[in-house]
Amino acid sequence: MDYQEIIHRRRALTIEPYKSLAELGFDGPWVTPYQITSKSSDGPVLVALHWLDESSILRERPTLQELGYLPKIRFNTVIDAALARQGLSRSDIYVTQTFHLVPRTRSERISQAAIRRSFDEVTRFELQGRKVIALGLQANASGITSSILQSVIPAGADTPTRKMRAKSPTR
Repeated sequence: MDYQEIIHRRRALTIEPYKSLAELGFDGPWVTPYQITSKSSDGPVLVALHWLDESSILRERPTLQELGYLPKIRFNTVIDAALARQGLSRSDIYVTQTFHLVPRTRSERISQAAIRRSFDEVTRFELQGRKVIALGLQANASGITSSILQSVIPAGADTPTRKMRAKSPTR
């Protein structure tokens, strides 16, 4: 399946009560806005849970239109630090998510059924034939450390998917 077909699948995905990128005025020539800067055709694929919540998208529109992500949130500072340690940039990777719709709030619980449906209808087509890194995050994102992602970025393992569970630092 080519990239345009995957974009079409993302645009066709509807699951109540979640909004689409188009409903928030953020539809574009991508599967996810992360791909404004992270759409490598041959680099490793990082798979997050979802892109952003509705209020963050509305509040941070100029930055998101330029970069496709918020560089100052912890999730992204950790990814950027890990990439820098490996001598890579955002353009060297492909970033997507399992859930391609938008929750209302950052902490809103997304049902497993909704996540599975989004993955089955969109994400799985992005991953075919690629080295994939699934980013599993605990609820407390501030507990993620760059050393956890540092071991993930090389993506040289023979297995197509690595699940990483972030752990809170013990000090």
